[in-house]
Amino acid sequence: MDHQRSTTTELAMPDVMQATRGELRNLERYRSIYYGTAREWKWNTAAMTLSEDPDEAAETIGRELAMLMSGDFLPVMAEQPVISVGDRQYLIERPLVTSHRSIRVDPNFDSETVSPGVTISLVPGADDGVVTTALVDWSPDAPSIFG
Repeated sequence: MDHQRSTTTELAMPDVMQATRGELRNLERYRSIYYGTAREWKWNTAAMTLSEDPDEAAETIGRELAMLMSGDFLPVMAEQPVISVGDRQYLIERPLVTSHRSIRVDPNFDSETVSPGVTISLVPGADDGVVTTALVDWSPDAPSIFG
């Protein structure tokens, strides 16, 4: 019931006897985030894969990759989580936003190897923290940020 205010889909109670402990912990983690407690953790590696499309790859290389390499860019990921409990899945429409506090291209990265489809390793900069929080200004009738 706590998640109902974060989605327009009518949520139904799952059969909790079919739920695993991990699913119930995950449900509580999401509840905590949606009630205002940001989730924070540490990270040590990530990756960015360039599009196979040469024009899209060139745009990413010229903009995002250049900003990552200069240290002027912190990517933010928005998602609408799907929570599984027992035999049910629930789409929560209120977006979660995740951001690394500091992210850099791996120092071993060879810029000469950049081409469409290449995966680029990313590592923490000075701060290896990550934070996830719920989008604050969301309401069920708000336009979607996902297009």
